[in-house]
Amino acid sequence: MDGKDDFINEYIKETQQDYTNLYIKELKRRFPHIEIASTVPLEIVTSLPDEEEEVKLYLYNSYKEYVGAPERLNEIMERYMKPLDDIYTQNNDFVVTVDNIFPIIRNKKYLNQLEALSKKAVYEPYNSELFIFYVIDKGHSTQSLSLSNFENLEISIDKLREVAVANLLHNIKIEAVSNGNLTYLSVDDYYESSLILVEDIWTKENFSVQGDIVIAIPSYGTLFVTGSEYTKGLEILDKNIQEVFKQNMHLISDKKFVFRNGKFEVFS
Repeated sequence: MDGKDDFINEYIKETQQDYTNLYIKELKRRFPHIEIASTVPLEIVTSLPDEEEEVKLYLYNSYKEYVGAPERLNEIMERYMKPLDDIYTQNNDFVVTVDNIFPIIRNKKYLNQLEALSKKAVYEPYNSELFIFYVIDKGHSTQSLSLSNFENLEISIDKLREVAVANLLHNIKIEAVSNGNLTYLSVDDYYESSLILVEDIWTKENFSVQGDIVIAIPSYGTLFVTGSEYTKGLEILDKNIQEVFKQNMHLISDKKFVFRNGKFEVFS
């Protein structure tokens, strides 16, 4: 990456952060009682006083609209913030059911951040590097599944995982693009990393690779696939991981993972 690319990437980050700051300012004006626990560009984590659930706001779609028509900033914010009234005014009409629970993949750092904030979320280990967390997907935002909400569902953690993965598959469209060395998978709403939980797709029929299937999920919205015996693909995979870690703030892991015995484990 040359100096020009570095400048462009830094400019993009700053522009995204500026938009995020504007969004936060408007959130505070509309809902002065909410707490903003943490932010990175185009992602805001909020909570209500005395509530253990977090509400995550993803600004990617509204930011894309803003970039295309910056003169419509007020209209865009109004449209995207209107659905938040029910959340932040503590409207209890929304009912949490198994149908709106989705799985997300995060790392140990994410777990430590929740614990530091005394936030209790429903999660389970996936492997030595990754954890499965569960969120309530409300369409315009996601909210961490609290222990109390989980208990009210009256299902086991195994059943929760089963229905969450089924919900994921029912609500996303998986797209794959290959350049001969790597295959890149994309889905809606940054659920790419959650695809590791869909065991049925990880077959040689779907991915004709040399050796075992190897993936990388360096950030929320990136999932690369290659083969364990394809040296060039593994080298390119390592470079892509490094590039994502330079440019992206929504990081998951700098490790590669190999699919064996029905799940992914750290590949070395």
